[in-house]
Amino acid sequence: MFSKVTFSKGFSFATPYMRAAFAAKLLFALSANAQPKTNELPEILVSDGRTRLTTELKPAVEGTKIFSAKKVTSVELEKLPEVNTNNFRQLFSQFPGLLTSEVQNESFASISYRGIGDPHESFNIQNLADGIPISADMYGYSAAYYLPPSDYVEKIDFIRGGAALMYGPQPSGALNYQTRNPSLEPGLNFRSKHVYGSRALYNTYNEVSGTERLDGDDSIGYLLAFHQRQGNGFRSENSDYRITFGSAKVQWNRGDHVRLYFQQDAYDSSHGEAGGLTLSDGEGLATFGEDRWQSTLKFDTLSIRRYMTSFGAERDVSEDTTVSTRIWTGFLSRNSKRQSLGTATGFGGFANGETNQIQLQEFKTVGGEARVKRDWELFGEEHTVSGGALFLGVNSPFTQEQGATPDAEVGELRRRIDRETTALSVFAENRFVFGDLSITPGVRLENIYQNLDELVNVGATTPLRSANSFDFVPLAGIGASYSLPYQLELYGNFSQAFKPVTFQDTLPLGPADEVSEDIAPGRVNNSEIGVRGRPAEFLSWDSSLFYATYSNQFGRVGNRFGNTGRGRYYGLDLAAEFDLIGGSDDLLGTALGKDLGSISLYGNSSFLNAEYTRGALDGKTPQYAPEYLTRYGLIFRPREGTQIGLLGTSVGSHFADDGNTDRFFIPNYSVWDLTSQVEIWNGATFVAGVNNLFNQSYYTRIRSNGIDPSLPINFYAGMDFRF
Repeated sequence: MFSKVTFSKGFSFATPYMRAAFAAKLLFALSANAQPKTNELPEILVSDGRTRLTTELKPAVEGTKIFSAKKVTSVELEKLPEVNTNNFRQLFSQFPGLLTSEVQNESFASISYRGIGDPHESFNIQNLADGIPISADMYGYSAAYYLPPSDYVEKIDFIRGGAALMYGPQPSGALNYQTRNPSLEPGLNFRSKHVYGSRALYNTYNEVSGTERLDGDDSIGYLLAFHQRQGNGFRSENSDYRITFGSAKVQWNRGDHVRLYFQQDAYDSSHGEAGGLTLSDGEGLATFGEDRWQSTLKFDTLSIRRYMTSFGAERDVSEDTTVSTRIWTGFLSRNSKRQSLGTATGFGGFANGETNQIQLQEFKTVGGEARVKRDWELFGEEHTVSGGALFLGVNSPFTQEQGATPDAEVGELRRRIDRETTALSVFAENRFVFGDLSITPGVRLENIYQNLDELVNVGATTPLRSANSFDFVPLAGIGASYSLPYQLELYGNFSQAFKPVTFQDTLPLGPADEVSEDIAPGRVNNSEIGVRGRPAEFLSWDSSLFYATYSNQFGRVGNRFGNTGRGRYYGLDLAAEFDLIGGSDDLLGTALGKDLGSISLYGNSSFLNAEYTRGALDGKTPQYAPEYLTRYGLIFRPREGTQIGLLGTSVGSHFADDGNTDRFFIPNYSVWDLTSQVEIWNGATFVAGVNNLFNQSYYTRIRSNGIDPSLPINFYAGMDFRF
């Protein structure tokens, strides 16, 4: 029996499985008054117009994309209580299994899923904004140095598994941030938010938006947004940051069937990097237990600039056919300054070198995508086919200089590398419907060309390296869903994913790093089966079993990059949300919700067993693969415009390296946040919150230079005006 399966390290599925079974019986009982089964899970409208639940069900088909049988979590941010800055612990409170390795200077997103790959810079997750890749180079250098500000985001969709067929090959799924669209309210609409907090935090978001009616059914919408946040950080020195973002968006609706889009984004940021700590004691070491806010690096900084222009068009050719196209071009630069160690210890030591290393990476991107969706009939059922193609071209020069002082801005050229990526992907899926059963096979054909030329390497002991490669990678998948009574759905899917060899894998940038001569692309197989449903406006749930394998996984053994072997990952995801007042009204026949609003009680857990089963790390646990990750809390919504949330996160102990060394061990931790927004009068809302409510001393991230401590208790408060 499954309930008797026992994992390594004493972890057992027995208890959570029994709890899941009990929860399933309870949820089934609560849904007894639900409607009969239908072909799709319908959207349930709240009778009094108030938000009851945070997550929403994704339709089987949306626009030109098919979501049927895929595991998708979708959250509108307006349904979450105030999220100040990009606090990913709160942003992802409803996403089971999504791990955030907290970066305290807000320099980039560090996200992973189910222990598949290092979360650093989110290399193994496909990050998109409005469906457009926002990584530096999704094939050659898939680092996420930019994510849109949370105030600028309307909705976040997290698509597992089959996302590799919809958006790209990254093995851990796709996060799509859908940004705000022009307001449909008449006249000009203004928003101005100003929040102040601990350690000189200032966060502001400002927006002007509206839609003008033209002749006939035509209209044109516009949106201008400006965001800035800055703070000193919590380290003793060099943890300050400043982020500036602006966006202009125009949407032209030509009747009901043609939509044209234009968007221009600009982003500029600067971040101090205070360095890592250690648990060891000794001269010249920064010990976590003595002072977790001390800084070991006084001069290191990271600066990011990004500009992106995109054009899009969507046309309903007929009632059955929709075509969408988009093109984009952009520029991103990553500029870092790193002081040399001198005589200091690399892990948790105070750098004392008299020179520095200045690295500049630039990414010049051109891309385009076309998709078509068509509904067609056969044997009295309506089926849907969706397909398209993606082109991406990236030119990415790299230079490295050595400065004469620890804080030098320019220096002597030591290294120069030219890098290029050209990729063409073709993809298609078809949803076949047979009564209550739907089956969706899909395929994606990746064609990836990469070229690398090392032009300068002062002091190198080996010849300059040039390399080019072409990969043709077919990916396939299939999903199935079956509608059950009481608005429940049984779903399952299998899909392949692919991790290309990146530039840093081909030619690592560290002076002592080496790369395996026979390094090969990674291959991932994802499979999942689950039951989900929303049988009433006050209840939703989703539970699934998953199994994944990752062959030719990338990693480091000592100072050598290469394929570290094969890993396998399996476990259980559980998620449920229940409105206590709405459920009481429905079961007892009361009407408390009219006066008291709603109290949403939610919880989601991911229980994971991950292990290397082949290669140099056989028997080890992959990095950032905790045995459990649980989020829980409640959200009180007494009236429209007011939300108060108490949000908790608990993460099991795990390692920050594949070799499972002692100094890379991360103990288990639990953190609570209190966040609120209270509408004082029409259009004016007071926002306030406390992060790390009980002031836990913990850390979620360890890099090669040491432990990166997480934030202590901190406060914020401000006003959000909308008129």
